[in-house]
Amino acid sequence: MTGDWTPNFSVDNAAEDADLIVSAAEAAGVRLDVAAAARDRSRRASAAGHGADDTAAAHAASRPAPQT
Repeated sequence: MTGDWTPNFSVDNAAEDADLIVSAAEAAGVRLDVAAAARDRSRRASAAGHGADDTAAAHAASRPAPQT
C-alpha cells in the first residue's frame, strides 16, 4: 500500500453512518455486533488522525501509534 488515503468516503462519514445504523437497530431491539465493531474501529482510526482519510485508512485503528 502506498499510504495514499485520498478520500472517496471518509473514516468520519463511515463512523457516522455506522452509528446511525447501530442506533436504529438498538431502537428496534436488534443487536448489530459487527456494525458496532465497525463503528468503534472507525472512531479509533479517526482519533488516530485519519478522520478525513478514506475508509481504507481504518486499518490504522489496529496498529499502534507511530513513535515520535
